[in-house]
Amino acid sequence: MRSQPLPQVARALRIQIVAMLAALAVLVPASQTAAQAAITDDVDLTVVASGLSLAVDLTAPPGDDRLFVVEKVGRIRIIKNGTVLSTPFLDITGPVRSSANEQGLLGLAFPDDYAETGLFYVHYTSDAGSGDTAIAEYKVSANPDVADASSGRILFTRDQPNSNHNGGGIHIGPDGYLYASLGDGGGGGDPGEHGQNINTTLGSIIRLDPATGEAAPGNPFIDAAGADAIWVYGLRNPWRFSFDRATGDIFIGDVGQGALEEIDVAPAGVGGLNFGWDAYEGTRCFEGPCNEAGKVFPVVEYGHRSGGACGGSVTGGYVYRGNELPWLRGHYFYADWCHGDLKSFRLHNGKAKQKTNWSNILGAPGFITAFGEDGFGELYMLAQGNVYKFTSERNPECDFNGDGRADVPVGVSGESHSGAANAGRVMVFWGVAGPIDPAQNTNFRQGGNGLPGVPGADERFGASLACGNFNGDSYWDLAIGVPGEGGGAVQVLYGDANGLSTSGADTWTQVTLGVGAEAAGDTFGFALGAGDINRDGFDDLAVGAPGDNEAGENGSGSVTAVFGSATGLNAAGAVLLHQSSQGIVNDAGQDDNMGYSVAVGDIDGDGFADVASGVPGESVAGYPGAGAVSVIFGNSAGLGPRDVLMHRNRPGIRSTAAEAAHFGRAVEIGRFDLDGFDDLAVGVARADDSGAVHVIHGGPNGLSKRDHVFGQGAGSIPDTREAGDGFGFALAAGDSNGDGFDELAIGAPGEDHSGVERAGLVGVMPGSIAGLDPSGYTTWHQEVAGILGVAQADDQFGAAVRFLDTRGDTRLELIVGSTQTVRGGEVNWFRGLKAGLTVVGDRRWMQNTPGVIGDSEANDFFGGAL
Repeated sequence: MRSQPLPQVARALRIQIVAMLAALAVLVPASQTAAQAAITDDVDLTVVASGLSLAVDLTAPPGDDRLFVVEKVGRIRIIKNGTVLSTPFLDITGPVRSSANEQGLLGLAFPDDYAETGLFYVHYTSDAGSGDTAIAEYKVSANPDVADASSGRILFTRDQPNSNHNGGGIHIGPDGYLYASLGDGGGGGDPGEHGQNINTTLGSIIRLDPATGEAAPGNPFIDAAGADAIWVYGLRNPWRFSFDRATGDIFIGDVGQGALEEIDVAPAGVGGLNFGWDAYEGTRCFEGPCNEAGKVFPVVEYGHRSGGACGGSVTGGYVYRGNELPWLRGHYFYADWCHGDLKSFRLHNGKAKQKTNWSNILGAPGFITAFGEDGFGELYMLAQGNVYKFTSERNPECDFNGDGRADVPVGVSGESHSGAANAGRVMVFWGVAGPIDPAQNTNFRQGGNGLPGVPGADERFGASLACGNFNGDSYWDLAIGVPGEGGGAVQVLYGDANGLSTSGADTWTQVTLGVGAEAAGDTFGFALGAGDINRDGFDDLAVGAPGDNEAGENGSGSVTAVFGSATGLNAAGAVLLHQSSQGIVNDAGQDDNMGYSVAVGDIDGDGFADVASGVPGESVAGYPGAGAVSVIFGNSAGLGPRDVLMHRNRPGIRSTAAEAAHFGRAVEIGRFDLDGFDDLAVGVARADDSGAVHVIHGGPNGLSKRDHVFGQGAGSIPDTREAGDGFGFALAAGDSNGDGFDELAIGAPGEDHSGVERAGLVGVMPGSIAGLDPSGYTTWHQEVAGILGVAQADDQFGAAVRFLDTRGDTRLELIVGSTQTVRGGEVNWFRGLKAGLTVVGDRRWMQNTPGVIGDSEANDFFGGAL
């Protein structure tokens, strides 16, 4: 698709690689996501509470930082701020029968609207009969840490012929209905023949309307033969089932009779499935008739063995969808109570892949009774009275020296030195336990400190930056874009205990990678992003070249993927993609500028990082420069060819294409909600001349049709839309308050305020269960009380933004670059706290700051890339 050249951008790409937006002259900051190393690396089990009595379930309301632990005897305990509260949340030891081994209070579920309604649900064996199943609703009292034990309302009961095989699991499904598991009624070998009997709810997972306790609409046996409440059946003793919060699939651990344990999966929304018991035990014919037709067999099964407390007893778990261990997303964890085994696998196309035994790796305790998720999707395990959390000591992003604190790379792409104008420089400011100390820094330039290369005019070393762990060691590495060196280049410095080493540094061009010829103005290295695209345990590098000429079209642009290995990045398997590549949507057009911005993250939740590439010059519906974003999906073979092209005329995207809006001017990938998928943020820096940001949510098939548009003066976002504001010029995602949701920082470097033109600002919008929340939007600029500096004309505060954990406390700091065309540029640092970002302790530095090399000079662009 052909288009008209982007105003100023096309010229800048070919001349000095400086960016657009009227007087602004700053490059797009690189976007990148956390590394995904080999899945067993840096995973730990941390005890967060102990002394609990027969704990059998753990959960929490969505977004709640407390943990609720179910004790079999009939109590629910709260873990708050690391302490088990002495007063139970709920004590129903009276109506609960827990005398037999498999009886008691067995399950707890909170609906999504618990914060509003205070209602929750429990599953227990009652003092009626021989321990009949009861499902009840309760309500919290005026004290949020204590429920009203008198508020119980029975929703469902079922006679139990024996004391064992009670199931006991309970969840609110994605559809808002209540799901609960019941065993086959107990006794060896299903003496009551309940497993294959659809007229009884024994041996099934039921689905109820929590408002009434009646069978939920859409159940498979309503208006047909069979018990109305059944959702799926053919189960022996489902000891723990759960929903994959990303896909809605139900994973079921079903305890076997004497030979096999199994994990079954019911795809989202599919009821009426028969898992085979007692005709089959797993895939083994047990009692017959052994006709496979109509049966759904396990995705995993394993045999009993001698030793241990018993031959085998599976404990079903969860698919990990949290934030703290992103390389584990999509892996289902389960255990065996008898032998203490702790295992995981990933479900792919209905098959169990990447099977992993964690037992020795983590030193897993024996007698694992249950798993659980907290209010943010982090994973826990219950064993022998202890609560364990799956944690990691993996160093934070950009921790080059392995001290547990992120370091701050700052590009100074306009720096002139060694007789070469705009040769460029990169400075790294080292993370410390407190506020950044600007004097603790190291500077890098071509031909200096052992770094290969010779400084050249207009090469702009440091125009883009990306952190990644390309060799899978304990140190993060730094990729540096040099887009003006010939056709463009990328230099990579590898981390070690002393910081970044220039020894063994790589230099990559399209020629050395073997992906094509190069020509002046290709601007290879203009934008960078890092992540594990092929899921081999090593980060890979995505390189944008928006000035590249492909398919005979000048400035059509391209993206190249360079893959990591134990020795770092290498040319093997490198692939260059453009819009005329096979399988990539659309055709290359003149000055489309694909690769102008790059972000890497797992949008479809399959464990492979995907690459989002801005194509801001793309023509859409006849509008030149309307812009687009090409999202190319990762896979085991590398990158692509599966992709999708997003633009403002695509169904589901709010707003319509407009000339020179430049959709894709900036891109970022973050996790802004609780659905388990990364989301795509797109800057449209010239939408309505003032700018806007789209946030398109990820989903199992890629990007969903859930799109939100944010702009100044709309809803809770203050300020007035004015030409040249550049709202969305720069984007960064990160969790500064530790609530499990990323915030989105939005740079508007052209904003006029305080009577000053182009002083610039940054808006920060918090994430939430449902996504970004504009009601919590805050504005940051140099006239805000407590922020160092004074707003001056052309400061361009917010030309670059980034979140990094420089203090090593898991709450990320916000770093803001002000390119200050006239004065050379500066950086501000804002601390992250549980309450959010704070101006208290703000740090500000530039090249005139003591201990920082060089002088602040016009057009240095200090802080133009972070």
